[in-house]
Amino acid sequence: MTSFFIHEEMVVSLVDLIHYRFFPGLVEPLSDQKLNLIAEEMALILNWTPMKLKNEVEKIRRKAN
Repeated sequence: MTSFFIHEEMVVSLVDLIHYRFFPGLVEPLSDQKLNLIAEEMALILNWTPMKLKNEVEKIRRKAN
C-alpha cells in the first residue's frame, strides 16, 4: 500500500502518508512499532538516509502532540 501512494500519488513525506492517505482524521498516534514499519518501508522505496528517516518520524511524533 505504501508503494502505491509513493508511486501513484507522489507522496514523499511520512506526515502526508500517515495523516492524509492512510489515516485521515487520526486522533490517537500510531504505536511506535507500526510507525517504524511504515517509515522503514517508505525509506527503502525513497532511498532515505538514516537522518532523513529519523527526521520524518520525529515530524509525525511532533504532530501527534
